[in-house]
Amino acid sequence: MRVARIFLAGAIITAAVAAAVFMGTGFLAGKLGKPVLPVFGQGRAEAVAPGAVLREENSYLCGDVELIFQGPAPGDMMGKNAGQIRQRYPEKEGWSLGVEGGKLVILRKSVDGFCGEHSRYRHLGVHRDRLAVYQGPLGFDQRLLRVEENKRLDQLPQPLQEKLIRAGEYKSLSPEERDSLRSDLEFADENFLNSVLENLDETVE
Repeated sequence: MRVARIFLAGAIITAAVAAAVFMGTGFLAGKLGKPVLPVFGQGRAEAVAPGAVLREENSYLCGDVELIFQGPAPGDMMGKNAGQIRQRYPEKEGWSLGVEGGKLVILRKSVDGFCGEHSRYRHLGVHRDRLAVYQGPLGFDQRLLRVEENKRLDQLPQPLQEKLIRAGEYKSLSPEERDSLRSDLEFADENFLNSVLENLDETVE
């Protein structure tokens, strides 16, 4: 009977020690090895995860953004972070890059031109004190098409002069002021612009 009690006590002590060891190693693993094997994307800023989607866009001078492609990200992007991907799509070539949660890669190319619709637009402005015609919507003077050399700013009708001067401050104007100027200085195509200039010729002369 005594032997049985000793055996039972030994078994209890052994079990207690084993439990303590198990809990201790589990605690240490939680503190020192979390995780023991790194989960994909953790510890690697903006790493592209399996199943990620690639969205490729064009950004135009007019501010419009056009979706070019959206679908599964290519295999050679998997596991790479934004810095590694930028080596293939450098900023100096007009690329900007974003990786959202490892699941969405956004590649945006800056295009030195206007979108299909706005490339047909024309607007009036001033270049070296002469009336000028620019491509694109009002407020974007990157593309000078021609200068009306015979139309000096001080020779134009006073209301038009004031509008052209205000247009030079377009970025700082209120939305209401911008809309008002667009109705007078922006044209949907070349033909509409030319008809306005013909009427202006008669006024200037």
